[in-house]
Amino acid sequence: MERELEDLAARGAQALVAGLHRSGEAALVREAFATWFERAGWAAESDLLRGPTGRLSYSLTRWRGVFLDVLANSPGHDAAGRLATLIGRFSEPAEARRPADRGATVADGILKRDKLVPPPAGKPGAPGEPADRPGVAGDHVDFRQGTFHGPVVGSQHTYVNHPGAALPDPGRWPVPDEIDPVTLGVRPTRRPDGADLARLPAYVERDIDAGLHGWHERDDLLVVTGRPLSGKSRTAWSAGAHAAGHSGRVFAPAPGTDLRGLPETLHGRTGRHVLWLDQLEEHLGEHGLNLGLLGRLSALRVPVVATMRDEVYEEHRFGDGPASRLLARARVARVGSRWSENELPRLAGHRDDDRLADALEWSDEGVTQFLALGPELYDLWHSAGWSNSRHPYGHLLVRAAVDLARCGVTGGIPDLLLRTTASCYGRRPSGGESFQDATTWAATPRHGVAGLLVPVPVAPGPGVGESEATAWRPHGSLVAQARRTSVPVRTAVWRCALEQTRHDTDVHHNVRRTAHAVFAPRAEAGDTEAMHLMGVLGQVTKDEATELKWFRKAADAGRTDLAAQVGELLLGQGKAEQALPYLRAAVADDPQARVAHLLGRAHLALAEHWLRTAAAGGHKEAARRLSDLAGGHPPSDLRTRLPFLSGSADIGRDGEH
Repeated sequence: MERELEDLAARGAQALVAGLHRSGEAALVREAFATWFERAGWAAESDLLRGPTGRLSYSLTRWRGVFLDVLANSPGHDAAGRLATLIGRFSEPAEARRPADRGATVADGILKRDKLVPPPAGKPGAPGEPADRPGVAGDHVDFRQGTFHGPVVGSQHTYVNHPGAALPDPGRWPVPDEIDPVTLGVRPTRRPDGADLARLPAYVERDIDAGLHGWHERDDLLVVTGRPLSGKSRTAWSAGAHAAGHSGRVFAPAPGTDLRGLPETLHGRTGRHVLWLDQLEEHLGEHGLNLGLLGRLSALRVPVVATMRDEVYEEHRFGDGPASRLLARARVARVGSRWSENELPRLAGHRDDDRLADALEWSDEGVTQFLALGPELYDLWHSAGWSNSRHPYGHLLVRAAVDLARCGVTGGIPDLLLRTTASCYGRRPSGGESFQDATTWAATPRHGVAGLLVPVPVAPGPGVGESEATAWRPHGSLVAQARRTSVPVRTAVWRCALEQTRHDTDVHHNVRRTAHAVFAPRAEAGDTEAMHLMGVLGQVTKDEATELKWFRKAADAGRTDLAAQVGELLLGQGKAEQALPYLRAAVADDPQARVAHLLGRAHLALAEHWLRTAAAGGHKEAARRLSDLAGGHPPSDLRTRLPFLSGSADIGRDGEH
């Protein structure tokens, strides 16, 4: 099954890229494939196909990988069947898909792809067919004179262009300043919030750049390799742009372009010219780059700059074919995914760009991978929250992980904490998605790099999660994006983070410190929700004074939902008179039995206080009533004789607050 999906993904990439190169129907191809991606839940690719043409990638390898990702993760949406339909629809140009005359038969002509073509002149046709039919122009598959005993498949190979086919005039090739690197294969970096930023941040030099200065003076082929999303295309383009200079011309042909006529096209031209081949493996072969063509370009002083993934380079370099001999001649430079101690300070010099600042703080897999993968992960997570999503619980678990990170939970998040936090958002989504299914989907690496959730190994030890072998952390790009939104973390999540991390001293301290840093300034400025959270912080840390202070401020500012908590705290401190107004407000807002009981206790406490005062002054009836209260059996007329118990009498205050 895996081999079948790989084959289908490869054919899908070929159909899409070929369709994008057909100017007459490129828009139709883009919309059809965008709809396919949208139905499969891959909003990033759908938006890419519907967006500006300059953002599009024409890389077969890139699209093959994307199609394979979708097919492997969309088994329930018949994505494979719908892709096969698109392949059948767009694998040939429009003119070749026009239906034949319904009344035609094979005897009436020769089947050329999907239409009938008259047979060649002077050749016999089917029985009863005249021998002087018009000749056939073009290549075709002729089945008329065959005898068949089973299924027959006609195969025809078509090349993009033929020897001598016109290549673009080098005088019209763009200069580096006119080129958007995204059109060359560099992945765009954007913010999901639509911030008005350039499509790409400033290029930050990598360590290998110093060794590539002037490479074209010594070498005719530079191949930059690296892992997926390691930044190889951006680094290679930097080297290519330097080789071209300000006025040099750059040619970036589409995969499959016949390059054999390039030396003749460039012969006699002055000025610098550079050939750019992103995903070099798609440009190799008899009609593409080979040793012979490279030698002729080298004689014309036309350098070639290319990129390859590490594993693809190794496959071709150490194989037995002509590509091995070609790559043996190349200057090879590898870009690492991890940034070195020398590179990170250079990155820190660009903190004015939020994307680079976020990458410096949150990237774990690598800076360039963070920048390229972040927008796609956000789109994936966002689309999983749609009503028809197959992963609503996965969406919720990722949200919980992101919010916990915003609360200051560092390191791995145990399963128990993740489950408990997810319950803070209300009812668990329906659909039957299990925790295992949800985390498996969320942790599936995208482009072989990372998923929405990243597994973190956990060593067994004391505390929550001691039996769990894996914990989770959200991808840093999701946390960075969430921090830039105005959507606050729910109070229940903060409470969960504060309560459920007490077994880990360091993490718990960080959560408390984060909560205080976030909410203290806002509470002081009059934000009642921040006051509430400061009260929760005091509650969880057993700091009753802080708890009472902020709950009381919030209640005084209109948060009647906190009045009962304030009244109970005051009553517990023996301040019944101060507790009364809060408890009365709480009962008026929501007459629960528990709060009514607290209000009764406050009244009884005040009754005992004033009866004791009167008895001490020699009032006999007060002494008798006090005795009844002490015995626990106040007379039935107590409410009538002591009206202040119902709150109807103004009894004054017994001291300062």
